[in-house]
Amino acid sequence: MQGGLSLPSADYYAQNRTSDPVLLAFLKYVAKCFELMGVAPEEAALIADRVLSFEERLAEFTVPPAELRDREKLYNRRNLSELAADSPNIDWFTFTLYRLTINQLLF
Repeated sequence: MQGGLSLPSADYYAQNRTSDPVLLAFLKYVAKCFELMGVAPEEAALIADRVLSFEERLAEFTVPPAELRDREKLYNRRNLSELAADSPNIDWFTFTLYRLTINQLLF
């Protein structure tokens, strides 16, 4: 499961925003939400357009649903040596030790 998009899948964002009924309804909905917060209708429409633009970009990096069912791709397991090699600026040993200690105290 991944979050971040308002619409159910990234496929919705690949449609034409000027003619697709779902995207038009999304723009109208977001604009109305901002209007209800006191934003002028013209400004609310501009903000809604920026929200949709942001989500379109975010959708470009969204993992397709079929790949979310692939455990190897989803969890991307690494041991501490691999983590240290991939991101040397993080002290993974200390972080892991701290997390284990916290979990033992909580559970």
